[in-house]
Amino acid sequence: MTDINGIFSFCEAVGTAAFAVSGAMVAVDRGTDIFGVLLMAVFTALGGGTLRDVLIGHFPPRMFTNFHYVLLACLCALPAYAQEPKAAQPAAKEDKVVTDITGSADLMRNVVGFTTNFGGPYHFAQGAVAVLRLFARADDHGDVPLNTSGHSFLTITNVSEQDINVGGLLIAPDTSITVSTRGNRCEHSGIWYNLEGYYKYYLNASYYQNLYGIQVSLDQSQLDTVNQALANADHWSAIYNCTSFSAGLWNAVCSDTLCAGVPETPADLKADMLRKYPDKTVFGPTVPYDYIVYYGTSLTPSQEFS
Repeated sequence: MTDINGIFSFCEAVGTAAFAVSGAMVAVDRGTDIFGVLLMAVFTALGGGTLRDVLIGHFPPRMFTNFHYVLLACLCALPAYAQEPKAAQPAAKEDKVVTDITGSADLMRNVVGFTTNFGGPYHFAQGAVAVLRLFARADDHGDVPLNTSGHSFLTITNVSEQDINVGGLLIAPDTSITVSTRGNRCEHSGIWYNLEGYYKYYLNASYYQNLYGIQVSLDQSQLDTVNQALANADHWSAIYNCTSFSAGLWNAVCSDTLCAGVPETPADLKADMLRKYPDKTVFGPTVPYDYIVYYGTSLTPSQEFS
């Protein structure tokens, strides 16, 4: 019997720790202070058991007689609180010449990207943050059945008076961060921050010509949803690509929905922008470059694009 009780106690402790961390992470995403994080961790971990005790008439509930689990929940919440967003590092914008690969090397890079990445769908809840801009560009290939040229990406601009958290990076007021997914870069396959700004700044003459953009203003309460979406979007595949990511996030937060075709391509996304919202779509929008290039949910600074 002692062994069985020990197993039950162990399972209770594991469950308490897991739910405490889950609740603490939600509180951190909401931007609450340490007391809010601890409170959320305790309620998430022990709230269900406390409600059970109340319903069956067990008074006082175990939460108030066995403080070991309360202490465990608080201890498990502290690491989650410690993982607060870090300030994004401003881009140096050095005076240097940057070239990108072309021709057969570019083709091989794309072939490798398309055949070695197998990310699934991007799942987005409703909501977003600040000012969200959607960009799409594609070369004119006439009436070809499938035009896979070009690129789609997003920017998020801080229009508030304080720093905001975007994907785990703190960005200052009146600055922006670009974000998209890529499968053909050597360092990482998945989500990238500020790579489009880097390219536009250093390769202005050759990058992002024939670019179109559309934007929507979003309130601060939707910030959590954007961060949750970005945390689950660190992958890429030929089907669930940069356009799937960009259009999916746009449609999750904006009533002016867009269709990027099947499979989803920048060309179809651009065409739908012009067809549905010609008065809202602008040609040649500015691509910001305020911060260094990061990749992945780990927010690793890029060495290749430094």
